[in-house]
Amino acid sequence: MQPVSRARGAVIDLLLVLAALLPIVPAVRAILRSPVGRFAMFGDYASLEIQTRLVATGGTLLGPYSRFGFNHPGPLYFYALAPVYWASGGTSTALFLGPSLVAAASIGSIVVALRRLAGAAYAIASCLVLLAWWAAFGSVVSIPWNPLVVALPLLAFTVLSVLVASGRAIAAAPAILFGAFAAQTHLSCVPYVVVIVLLTVLAVVLRARGAPRAGRRSYVAALAVLVFTSLPALVEELLPRGGNLSKIVKLFVSRPEPPKPWGEALLQLARVSAWIPERIAARSLAKEPIDPEPMWSAPFPPDLARPSTTL
Repeated sequence: MQPVSRARGAVIDLLLVLAALLPIVPAVRAILRSPVGRFAMFGDYASLEIQTRLVATGGTLLGPYSRFGFNHPGPLYFYALAPVYWASGGTSTALFLGPSLVAAASIGSIVVALRRLAGAAYAIASCLVLLAWWAAFGSVVSIPWNPLVVALPLLAFTVLSVLVASGRAIAAAPAILFGAFAAQTHLSCVPYVVVIVLLTVLAVVLRARGAPRAGRRSYVAALAVLVFTSLPALVEELLPRGGNLSKIVKLFVSRPEPPKPWGEALLQLARVSAWIPERIAARSLAKEPIDPEPMWSAPFPPDLARPSTTL
């Protein structure tokens, strides 16, 4: 395979990213056509919006709340939502635009990383796979629920980690950023992220043996990203009122319930994995809307007191 010039490579990257991101245009347009009224959120979504608002005051140090009595490890999700929220004038619609932009950043990173790692043919194949993914999940990709938001960032983290392991140190900082985002936003991602980071570090160390040290600045930048993104959770742990990381450790060390049998765990995994085949077999996938459907909301009564609708 002949090397591609930097300018030509940048053009190819741009074209591939634009091709992979085509579905996001009607998705964002659909959200903007059906904005969500202010103070229309409830339940988990209301909690996500409140924590996003508190970013400006420095009061957001933890991730989304879990029904098991702790918060997910960190607030990086809310920091990603906050600029979109402020730019929208503090409207709840931003909570649906934000995940769309996170998905777009993830998809763009995946395509560019694969083009740099394996060439344009593999990048084009990844575009087709991502377009198929969007066809299957386009109606939920803009939903702000944190277990859904982490899917594409986790995939971007994996692909970028492979790029780092192959000797492309420049991908280290973006890989850490996506990995930190997934791990902080949902606790279930932590074991996977930790294992992939350890394997990547091992590959980098083995590759560096007997070779001149290269990419030191990139690895220092990646370490800085890791430290910076971890600070809020560490600060919260050290505060007198803190201890969320301790709560998480305590939950797994002294479980209130016995662990689920492997058979039941595998059965649950099979049920989740069968969602797409089930929709294909039932011929319902083709009938599902591609555009996201944020939520239905009722307007507040006009005579509602202003202080009661202000946070």
